[in-house]
Amino acid sequence: MGEATSKILGRIHTSLTSTPPKHILILGLSSVGKETMLKKLFPSKEVKESIPTIGMAMKTVEDDNGFKYTACNLGWGSIRALFRHYYKTAAGIIFVVDAEDKQRLDLARDTLHDMATDLDEVKKQGIPILVMANKQDLSGAASTSELVEALKLNKLAKFEWHIQAASAIDRENDSAFGVHEGFAWIRSAIRKQTP
Repeated sequence: MGEATSKILGRIHTSLTSTPPKHILILGLSSVGKETMLKKLFPSKEVKESIPTIGMAMKTVEDDNGFKYTACNLGWGSIRALFRHYYKTAAGIIFVVDAEDKQRLDLARDTLHDMATDLDEVKKQGIPILVMANKQDLSGAASTSELVEALKLNKLAKFEWHIQAASAIDRENDSAFGVHEGFAWIRSAIRKQTP
C-alpha cells in the first residue's frame, strides 16, 4: 500500500473513531461581550465568522479539549425558530448579560426564559446554563445576587445553572476576570453529564 493511501486511510479511521466536539452556544443580547470573551479565552485561535441567514451573524472557535463554541446575538423576532436547530446539538449554553445595562435586564430575562422554553420543547431539559454577568468592572453593574433575582434564575428548575461574575475587559488592569472560571464550570458540568 502506498504512503498516500495509508495517510488517507489513517484520516478516515481518525474521523470515524474520534469524538465530535461538544457544542456550546454563547448567546445573549447585542453588545454584551460574547465575541470579546471568545477572543480573550482563545487569543491564538482564529474566531471564524459565518452568516447562516440574513440578520444573524455567528462566530465560532474550537478549543483543544473537544469543545466548540458558537456565539450569536439573540434578537429573537422571526429568527427565534431557527435557534431550535442549534439547541438540538448543544451540550451547554452560556448566556451573557451586560450587568451594567439595567434598562435591558427585563429583555434579557424574557429572552433567557424563552430560550429555556425552547430548550424544553426540543428535549434539552437539564442542559447546563451558565449566566455570565459581564461588565462587572463598571461601577453601576448589578451584582450576581441582584441578577439572580432580576433574571428569575430560580425558575430555571429543569436546568443546572450557574451565574459567574465576569469582565471580558477589565479597563483598569487590562485583564479579564471570571471568564476562565465560568467556562471551566460549563465544561465540567458537561463532562459530568457525558459518559
